[in-house]
Amino acid sequence: MNLLVDIGNTCIKWAVENNTVLGPQKAFLYRQTKLPEQLNEHWKSIPLPGQVLVSNVAGKDIREVLTAWVKDRWNVETRIAEVEQFACGVTNAYHDVRQLGVDRWLAIIAAWNRFKSPVCVVDCGTAITIDGVAVDGIHLGGLIIPGLLMMQEALVRNTRGIDVKTGTDITPEFGKDTQKGVANGCCLAAVALIDRGVQNMHAETGSGLNCVITGGAARFVLPYLAADFISDPQLVLRGLSSLFRDKP
Repeated sequence: MNLLVDIGNTCIKWAVENNTVLGPQKAFLYRQTKLPEQLNEHWKSIPLPGQVLVSNVAGKDIREVLTAWVKDRWNVETRIAEVEQFACGVTNAYHDVRQLGVDRWLAIIAAWNRFKSPVCVVDCGTAITIDGVAVDGIHLGGLIIPGLLMMQEALVRNTRGIDVKTGTDITPEFGKDTQKGVANGCCLAAVALIDRGVQNMHAETGSGLNCVITGGAARFVLPYLAADFISDPQLVLRGLSSLFRDKP
């Protein structure tokens, strides 16, 4: 049994894997100063894992806290995923692979290995990312914009006349007040970008394009997307599993 962990900018997600089968994904919002106590609370019932596999975009300090906790609690190896030029049939398009977030890399790996065909991968979290992969596993590059809440916060913070609460009460209609105008506008901006990204992918790869979406905010944009998307909340964890199966 392995414990698979996805450390994002605000949330830690995890699932237990038995014989390549992932259990239900669970999550909590974390604070660096409280992380050991939070791990004690949320992971106390997890049985001894063979190893702990980690995707981390939150930086060195969080990684070290989690690694130390795992060592103290279970005395097992923590393996940290890294972005490479090539893994699991996928070739990275970035000239400097260190610039590509490891969560994006793992999501790309998982999506392409699921279909082995052209794929558009969207991750809606703190940021919204869109990546394309060709039929031969060549990463085509990607797009990055602020996530839904970050867009709203930037607008409120940098204007004098807009003083509203940010939130996720989102519909596609024109807002009848400023708060709804901001929330709905940011949502539809994300939808428009994703739709255009899919169009560009179709133009570059031809027919047979599959579209996959993941991330905590995916549910807010998914109903309004023009293309048929498959929602997979565990996409990063699936990529994490594939990466380390390829590197025993």
